[in-house]
Amino acid sequence: MRFRILIIAVSCARFTACFIFHPITHSMPSQKDPKDIQMRTLDFQKKEAIFMSGTDENDSAFSNEDEGYNPDLQGVYVDGFPLPPLPIRSDDEELMKSIRKIPITPLDKPIQPGIISKDRPLKVIIAGGGIGGLSLASTLIQKGFDVHIFEQARQYKPFGGPIQIQSNALWALREINPVLYETIEAVGVRTGDRLSGIKDGLRYEEGWLVKFDAATPALRCNLPLTLAINRVALQETFLKYGVPEERVHTANKVMCYENLTNGGVSVSLEDGSTVYSDILIGADGIWSRVRHQMYSLPKDEVGPAYATKHARYSGYTCFTGTCKHTPSDINEVAYKVFLGQKQYLGCTDTGNGWQHWWAFLPDPPGKKDEGPMLDRLRKEFDGWSPEIHDLFNATKPEVVKRRDLYDRLPLMQGWTDGSVALLGDACHPTMPNLGQGGAMAIEDAYVLGEELSKIKHSNEVQQILKAYEKRRFLRTSIAQFLSRNGSDLLSDWEKLRTTPIVGPIAMKTINIAQPMTMDYLYSADF
Repeated sequence: MRFRILIIAVSCARFTACFIFHPITHSMPSQKDPKDIQMRTLDFQKKEAIFMSGTDENDSAFSNEDEGYNPDLQGVYVDGFPLPPLPIRSDDEELMKSIRKIPITPLDKPIQPGIISKDRPLKVIIAGGGIGGLSLASTLIQKGFDVHIFEQARQYKPFGGPIQIQSNALWALREINPVLYETIEAVGVRTGDRLSGIKDGLRYEEGWLVKFDAATPALRCNLPLTLAINRVALQETFLKYGVPEERVHTANKVMCYENLTNGGVSVSLEDGSTVYSDILIGADGIWSRVRHQMYSLPKDEVGPAYATKHARYSGYTCFTGTCKHTPSDINEVAYKVFLGQKQYLGCTDTGNGWQHWWAFLPDPPGKKDEGPMLDRLRKEFDGWSPEIHDLFNATKPEVVKRRDLYDRLPLMQGWTDGSVALLGDACHPTMPNLGQGGAMAIEDAYVLGEELSKIKHSNEVQQILKAYEKRRFLRTSIAQFLSRNGSDLLSDWEKLRTTPIVGPIAMKTINIAQPMTMDYLYSADF
């Protein structure tokens, strides 16, 4: 039955996928027992390294500057958005003690094949400290593996404000690390408890084109409701409750690798050193160096400078911003999308009277704005709903960011090479319309953790990595397909609306297919 539902949803993708969720959605914070949790102010000065590289980021997510931080505002702000306090739990110390019991073996010595045990744990190197890399590290550490993350950056470069964590990903995080999940739930803000909706941006007086909820399919499968959390706070949560600092190596990206004849892999780093492990996982984003070598691509064509050659430009540039604003229907609707001719805009509640918005415009890749981006957006959306201009008027020009959006067709050549495998955007970059880019990376981490826990001897690594790819390929490919088709439909709305017969049929199709798509995505069956 589930497969039949999937087939129907895929066949209706152009009419449904994009109307579901953007990767950023938020609402009221969940309530916790005050006796269990104390609140503190985030102190970023104590953290030299903050990473969010891989998931849903199509350009560099880092810089060596404090871009986005506003010292004139009380507390810590990123892109104009106030960061929530991170809870301190009474069991913090005991939790980290248990995690630190796992032995850390030397990185500079080749791995000898052998039976996996507490004294000889499986050693895993992860390229990339984004959502996927941190989720995998937390998963494997919980299972007693010797894990190390190598990240290219020293410091987080904020983009996009809060990030949505979908119900399916929350379920995986809860299974991976209950304390981590509970903290994310405490810090995050809920959106899955309210409706989402779509309006015609130019004919806004006609009301809603469609409304839908994300709670029903999630609760049907006993999944947590979708919530959102600030990207920096999410990473701080991972570092505090899942990945000890000594297992994270910053400013030192993975450059290349070599599968060794007796098993294991040698990994060359940016600083010129070489480290060794049983497994290398490339969680280093859409411009993955690990994938680049795996597919034998030209060595001098690495990164976003060669984006249009080694990825697929979506046709859109995403502009994003945050602002202090409370819509009149905030208690009923958490998320809105406004449709028009070849462009669209979405916005969502982020809690405490803040909104996050994003606008998709059909710019050519690499285009630069000559003047202030906010001024341009006002012109591009002239005549659209007053709700949109309320957001623009409440937004400070300096917090508006832009990035070109890329994705890639499913990698039919495979995700593995000997003792090396890919994860997240490195193998299945996804357009943001379904909000499933980060969710798929978290699912990858959960599934890969399950598969690796089956290993009894290091010589089983390659077959286990193949099993991981087999489990994940179809589901991630479907998410990519639905997301891309959804983006196309959003931009074609005006043409669709003015076509006789087709427009009404499209809206009916959305109402029929959308719950089916949600039932497929909001599942723990992966």
